[in-house]
Parts: sequence; structure tokens; C-alpha cells
Amino acid sequence: MRENTFNRLLAILIATVTLVATVIAFLQSDASNHDDAAGRDATRLAVELVERKVSGEVRANFDYDEVFQQYVELSTLLIAADSRGDAAAVERYAAAMDAVSALSSIMQPPYYDAETGTVDYALYITESYLTEVTRMTENYTAAAAVKEAWGAKANLYIVHLTILAVALFLLGLAATLNAGGPRFIFVTAGTLLAAGAAVWAAATYTEPVFDLRDRPEVIAAYAEGTSLALRERYEEAIAAFDTALAGVPGYAAACAGRGDAYGSLGNYAAAIADLQCARDRGLTTTAVLNNQAWYQYLAGQFADSAATARAAIVANPADAWVGFNAGLALLANGQADAALAEYEQAMAAASAAVAAARRAGTEPSSFLWFGLDSAATDLDFLMATIDSGAGEPPPASIVDPDLVLQIGPDLSTRLKSLSVSLEYFGAPPAAPLTATLDNLIFAEPLYDEALNFLDYNITDDAVYTGGISEISALFDYSGMQDGQTVIIKVYIDGSEDPSWRRVFVWDAGADGGYELPLAVAYSKTFTLAIGDYAVEFYVDGQLALTGSFSVVEP
Repeated sequence: MRENTFNRLLAILIATVTLVATVIAFLQSDASNHDDAAGRDATRLAVELVERKVSGEVRANFDYDEVFQQYVELSTLLIAADSRGDAAAVERYAAAMDAVSALSSIMQPPYYDAETGTVDYALYITESYLTEVTRMTENYTAAAAVKEAWGAKANLYIVHLTILAVALFLLGLAATLNAGGPRFIFVTAGTLLAAGAAVWAAATYTEPVFDLRDRPEVIAAYAEGTSLALRERYEEAIAAFDTALAGVPGYAAACAGRGDAYGSLGNYAAAIADLQCARDRGLTTTAVLNNQAWYQYLAGQFADSAATARAAIVANPADAWVGFNAGLALLANGQADAALAEYEQAMAAASAAVAAARRAGTEPSSFLWFGLDSAATDLDFLMATIDSGAGEPPPASIVDPDLVLQIGPDLSTRLKSLSVSLEYFGAPPAAPLTATLDNLIFAEPLYDEALNFLDYNITDDAVYTGGISEISALFDYSGMQDGQTVIIKVYIDGSEDPSWRRVFVWDAGADGGYELPLAVAYSKTFTLAIGDYAVEFYVDGQLALTGSFSVVEP
């Protein structure tokens, strides 16, 4: 009698487990269907996103690089024609400008300012396509996240079904045995496994799958905040990000966007906190970690900055050049050996990335070049902060200023040389620089009415009055070799102007003096912009000479 009762209970138990397995199989199928649906949505959104982004970029590039630049060129020609009294030419150029301006809305208000002759390019691209692209990107990201979540659920249900299959096997095996210890063990083990799988499956079922696409107003607020930040309207951007985060408090992208906006306003504590919020919610891109490390550095939190930069390398090994930020923070923290080690590793990583890209016939990431150039610039700014006693990071927070000034100049030269050498030759400088360039003077060429060269106007402080149209560099040299590549880079108010970049092969012999025209006036309408100019001279990719001059208001 007892045996029959046990068998009936065992049969009920097997039937129950089978029923549970059937329900979980249904849930697994349903989760797979949701996974597939989200995957199809993600694919569709990706295609639409690429199409909209490409078409927007092509149109924006045409409008700015072709229409606006053509308008500027015609405007310059009109000014030149007016200056020589050619009324007919002025009329023709004016008509051509009207025709060109009709080709694109970029030449109309609110994008084009006729009074200043400038275009608000950030406003144009955000309103024409970038805000929409940002919204579409978030929808795609949300669809991909939903697909991943449902896929994870489907995979877990398979695990649950596997456990239930083992439980059914044990229970079925128990049904074949006579009463005794083994049968009790099999029944107990099977029951526990089945119960555990059922509870786990129930927990999986009740775990919600969040879909950001259900909150389109939140995505819209985030896209608006991103566009406002691009236009440098940071306070309005923060308000838009606040709206997005009020709707979805865990919105990692909005945390990161608001953090960058706070950082741009100099509120580093809020920026660091928001970027940490993004990290805590799984957003560990190089941009997020790198920006947090940078704001920690500017706030004087050097140890935290170095740790965050290292975390960026761990999370994204392909972006090992982020180690430059770790090196900068460690140097400001007085840890010379650790700082130099970080710089060496980052320089080696940058060199390896460029070499790998060349072998593959591709180009390295633009972020790599930005990182290389910024590494030297940031180091120069740190030394300038120490020299002036003002700026960021707070001078008082720099642990050993003398150490920075001792190590900084040579390290900055190495970084600049590495950047140029990798760009032009694909490898670090091959050998120490043997040439010497010195006695640099910046001078304004003077001409007679027939445009014959007369002499140079040289000022003692290298400051020239606005309205000058030409400038030359005069310097002495020794140890040069014909065939060496000379590269000139010019920075105006801290940013390189690519139009001044000069690359030529040296053919002036080993020793002597050299006169190098940096800016040549092609028309009477050309004048040098007001600002501070820094000039760097490279020989075979190695920094050989630097100098500066200024052009001030008349």
C-alpha cells in the first residue's frame, strides 16, 4: 500500500515537473520571439541610421565646403575688384554670390550672418540632421539592449530546461527502483533540482525588460541636450539632460552628456559625479572614462585621474594612448618614474597602432592623433600653469612643480616629434636629431611699388600690427643634409591652422642661413589674422626649432 502511494506521488511529481518544463519551454520560445523582433528592429534602425547620417553629412559637407566656401571666395574677389575700381566685375561677383546663396539654406538666417559673414555651422548641422541622428542612434541602442536582454532570458530558460531534464531523469530512474536509500536520494535530488529551476525561472520571468523606446520624450530630451552642448549652450543642455534623467533616472548616456556639459562650465565636481553615474550604469567607453580622468586632473585629483585613465585602458585596450592622461596626472602628483613609465607605454601603443593600421592599409583612429597632440599640449599647459601661478589644475595642488619643469620640456619635444614622425613616416624617429636650427627671427618682407623686395621689417618683440600680409622666418642652420624632410606647423591662439602647414625637401646644404616665407600675400585683400602665432620646425619628424610672434590690432 505504501509503495503504491509513493508511486502515485512520484507520478504526480513527474507530471508536475513535466508541466513546469512545458511552461518554461513556452517562455523560452516567447523570449526568443522577442529577441528576434528586437533584432529585426535593431537591424532596420541601423540601416535607417546609416542612411540618414551619411546623407546628412554629405549634404552638410556640400553646403559648407562648396556653397559657403564658394560664397566666401566670390566675396573676396568682389572686395578685390572694388578696391581696384572695377564696377563691372563687382556687379558680376555680386550676381554670382546671390546665385550661390540660393543653393543652400546654410546661406540664410538663422545660419548665415550677413553682417559678420560667418556661418553658425553647429546650429546648421544639429537642425538639419544631427539631432535626428542622435535620436535614431538612441533608438537603435535601445533596440539592441532589448534584444540582448531577451536573448539572455531565452538562454537562461534553456538552462532551466536542462536542469529540469536532469530532474526528470532522476525521478524516472527512481520510479524503476525498489524502495530503499538510492530511490530516496534520486527523488530528493530530482525534486530539489526541479524546485530550484522553477524558482529561478520564475525570477527570470518577473525580471522586467526595459525598453527606452517606450519613452520617446526622454530620447528627444537627450537628443536636444546633445545638440545644445554641441552649440556650446551648456546651461540649456544641462536642463535638457535633467529632463531626460527625470524621466529615466538610470539613463547612462544622459548622465555622461550632462557631465561633459558641467565640465565645460568648469563645474568639475558635478562633471565627475555624473560621469561616475554613467560608469556605474555600464557606460565605460573610452570617451566617458577619458573625460572623467581629465576633469579629475583639472580638479587636482591626480591619483583618481590616473586610476580612471588606467581603467579606460583596461576597458578598451585598443585605446592604450589614454595612458598619456595617466602619465600627466602622475607627473603632477610628483610620481616621476610612474609617470614616465605611463608615457613610454602610451607612446609604444600609439606607434604599434599606427604600424598595424599601415600594414592593414587603413588609417589609425582620429582619436589617436588627437591623443598624441593633446598629450604634448596638456604638458605644455601644465608647465605654463606652474610658470604663471594660475590656471588649471590649481597650482597649489601640483606636488612637485620643479620636477615637472625638469622633465616636461624634453618629454613634450618627444611627444611632438613622435606625433609628426608617425603621421609622415609611420614610425617613431629613427635616430637622434643631428641638425641644429637656431637664431630664429620672424620678419615682415617689404616691397617697393613694383613689388621688388627691399628689406625685412624686424621688431624686437616679434609683435606686428594688424594689416600685414606676409611673414617670413629667418634662421641659421648647421648639420643639415639635402634630402631631409622639413615640416612646418603653425598654431594660432593655441590651435593649429592646417592651411599654414608646410612640407618640403631640404636642398640648401649643410650650413648657413635660411629665409622661409611662412605667409605669402596672393592678393591685396589678404592679411594675417589678429592673434598669437606659435611655429614649430621639424626635421625628419623631429622637433628642431620653435618660435612665436603676434599680430595685434592697429
